[in-house]
Amino acid sequence: MMGRSIHEVSRRSPHITNAVADDSTPAGRVAALSERKSYVENELHQQYDVLTANSIDLTSPLTDVNGFPRDDVPDLASVRVARARICELKNDHRSIVDQLAQALPLLLPKQGEDCPSPSKDVTTNGSSSSSMVPFAKVDMVTPGSPAEQAGLKLQDQIVRFGPLNSQNHDRLQALGKLVAESEGGTITVVCFRFEEGKKSMISRELKPYSGWGGRGLLGCHIIPL
Repeated sequence: MMGRSIHEVSRRSPHITNAVADDSTPAGRVAALSERKSYVENELHQQYDVLTANSIDLTSPLTDVNGFPRDDVPDLASVRVARARICELKNDHRSIVDQLAQALPLLLPKQGEDCPSPSKDVTTNGSSSSSMVPFAKVDMVTPGSPAEQAGLKLQDQIVRFGPLNSQNHDRLQALGKLVAESEGGTITVVCFRFEEGKKSMISRELKPYSGWGGRGLLGCHIIPL
């Protein structure tokens, strides 16, 4: 059975340029960056599917011991293209996350202004300010776990968990599904953090994986707010 072809992925995934247009408002810029990040993550999953279909990962040799192309890989050409594209997409993703880390704090209320309450539905046009409302918090982090390695801390209030926010987490059930689907990948987690009486917004890259020495893929406990 032939492996999945890169051409199939290309037909389903429109090419996305590296540029992300600045928006006139912080909320608009965050929305644009978040949309861009989702596109990149979706294509990353598709490119990894190409490798999986060919029983190859990012480090598997593509030649045999004699230096010839492996004859047990159904579609070597697609594998090579997918690997190169994954490297490009990872760089894109890293850049977008950095930009989000700079843009997200601009959504925080200025000193003297009230923070939006989780019970309030605050929206502006198509961009939902309620997507910046915390919906869960971290109430346990196991030492040495993927959660600790990512920099998550006790009492962090989760605003975004990958594509999930206060409007679509389905009573946190969607988080569990996303974590299971993202094993070996990366989930961007945006949180409010309270330290020394100050509130800040942080962005962390969470990489779920098993075999870290504890239970589950994250090593933390998340509860709804």
